[in-house]
Amino acid sequence: MRAQAAIRSEEKFKPAALYFALVLGAGFVLGTIRVPFLVPRMGERYPEFLEMPIGFTALTMSVLAELQLAAVLQDPSIGQYIASRDPISGTVYLFMLLLFVLMPAILAHTNGDQVGSGHQLP
Repeated sequence: MRAQAAIRSEEKFKPAALYFALVLGAGFVLGTIRVPFLVPRMGERYPEFLEMPIGFTALTMSVLAELQLAAVLQDPSIGQYIASRDPISGTVYLFMLLLFVLMPAILAHTNGDQVGSGHQLP
């Protein structure tokens, strides 16, 4: 029984690790453009805002892919799929999506004017 649980955990870990590596890699590539070229000219804040549409696009694509796969694999309507979600885990999932969307604003608010202070747009 423990061996099966370990195999299932490993099967879940591999895609999560790949996703993490892809997101980290994309952030690294974007950072190599943002930090040396944009930050000196614009400060920290505005170049980070330029990267945010990528995050929103990724979120949108992720949610659409999930809904599409649910419709294809489980054959319910999208409304039925959403209604069939567990009330607790579904609520946590929606909260995490909301947090994902709001995190840049939360961080900007908590950092106040420290982020990009002293830098003005040309």
